[in-house]
Amino acid sequence: MFVSGLTPGTLSLASGTGVLVPPAAHQTDEGTDSRTRRPSARRMPDFLDLTQHLQDVVDSFGLAGMAVGIVKENEVVYARGFGFENALTRLPITPSTLFHTASISKTFVATAVMQLAEQGRIGLDDHLIEHLSYFALADDRYREITIKQMLIHTSGFPDVEDYEWESPQYDDEALERYVRSLSTEHMIGDPGATWAYSNMAYDVLGDVIAKSTGMLFEEYEKERVLEAAGMLRSDFLKPEDLPSGWASPHVLNLTPRVWQGYPYHRAHAPSSTLHSNVLELCQWALINLNHGTLGDHSILHTSTYSTLWQQHATFPMGRGLFHSGGGQGIAWAIGDYKGDEIIGHAGSDVGFTSILILVPQRSIAVVMLCTSANRVTFEITGMLLDAALGYPFQPLIPPASITVCKTLEDAGLNAAVEQWNRLQRDHPDEYDFGADHFYLMAEAILERGTEGEATLLACLFRIIMPEDEVTNAINMLLVRLQEYPEDTIAEVMLNSLRDGLGCARLGWISPHISPGLMDGCHVPHGCIVKRSCVRGPRDDDDPAAIPWREETNPGSSALSAI
Repeated sequence: MFVSGLTPGTLSLASGTGVLVPPAAHQTDEGTDSRTRRPSARRMPDFLDLTQHLQDVVDSFGLAGMAVGIVKENEVVYARGFGFENALTRLPITPSTLFHTASISKTFVATAVMQLAEQGRIGLDDHLIEHLSYFALADDRYREITIKQMLIHTSGFPDVEDYEWESPQYDDEALERYVRSLSTEHMIGDPGATWAYSNMAYDVLGDVIAKSTGMLFEEYEKERVLEAAGMLRSDFLKPEDLPSGWASPHVLNLTPRVWQGYPYHRAHAPSSTLHSNVLELCQWALINLNHGTLGDHSILHTSTYSTLWQQHATFPMGRGLFHSGGGQGIAWAIGDYKGDEIIGHAGSDVGFTSILILVPQRSIAVVMLCTSANRVTFEITGMLLDAALGYPFQPLIPPASITVCKTLEDAGLNAAVEQWNRLQRDHPDEYDFGADHFYLMAEAILERGTEGEATLLACLFRIIMPEDEVTNAINMLLVRLQEYPEDTIAEVMLNSLRDGLGCARLGWISPHISPGLMDGCHVPHGCIVKRSCVRGPRDDDDPAAIPWREETNPGSSALSAI
């Protein structure tokens, strides 16, 4: 896959600004930016091993593309793109490619609120209703919610259930309209009582910023936070048609696919819709590592960071950056990585993952932006941190599910089972044969897949996974159907897992499997489906009509058998 990045000597500091820019960024459609002049840049360290490992991860973990950056000793020392901004157009990702950054947006909301607090226009202990008289929730406890509680996720706000990405709103009134619509929402606890992450609270904070300043939320962020930080291309707004140079969202159903939608809605701009690139998020890391001032740029008083990065709440067990515990600052999470305090934020929406980690005592930061919501991104971030901190890093073991599910879709169930068993027999130490990535695929299919994909994945899982894992998957689907009884995709997946419905229709005939490939098979029935395997209801989805994937020969796809 295509790899692009900054080679030694191509990254420069814009004179007097502290802004790191590649040569192409000096020239805009309007001409040369008078604020940027190029002195010589320091040579970047040799990261060839890191680059190769990252490329291997992109190739073997089903990632369409990503961009990463490392900050060290007050400059960007590594910035590189891998893969493509869109798997269909195959335009390469570069360090300048703009990504949807999801919840990293919240650190910019917090900065805006702290600016207004510095100016005396907002008090952290102010009640929310002092700033939004029309705000209400379904019980009177909302009157006690404070600005600080919203910033540290102890307000008792519920979370957003439906972001309405499929029906985005682009008008200026979307945010206030959303806030006014919340009067039927119920609080999940008393204000200040417990930590519970809430995107809704941050969306409402965006409206507080707008009403306190007399500006649109996105305008204030652009002028007073992003441009003030030297992030000239970053923006909370998105054009309706995605331009070249912007990464597209991808979903991993059986194979990576472009999602034709996009996670954008101005009602959720504060919690989720900052668009930025690796270089400018490295700039954000630099100005925060320097406590609000970098060159001619200033976003906060240095003294504000004692509040911003103070732990105000403790995470529940198993939460936090790298599941390391720790607690909640003002938007920023505080944790530990191999003995160093880390401060950061992560974000994930349909088709995107973003992670920003600062190591303040080492003047180090790493940025990871990816065009899919994939948990391997935290392992990638750990690899970046190890490289920055000087620790050895181990190559990641790829899941066999990625390779086998491509075969499943292209060649069918028999070929996929045969390949799975061959990999287990011949390459037992080179692949991860666990169920985790199958669950990720199942989650993606349940959210935005087809009945055909659900049947394929469930039949494969039923045949190759241990019986206790199949039972676990069945129980998870039963729970889902209790909550969402109209979920036909979940019902199809459950029927295929529990009763084998649809497996015979997929051509599952055990004698097709080559002799000897059953050795070590986990299934008690010797990889032969002895439970009833009957024709289930036909899936009406035509593989040729799947909107996010280009089928070169739809008739040969395993999906066409369903």
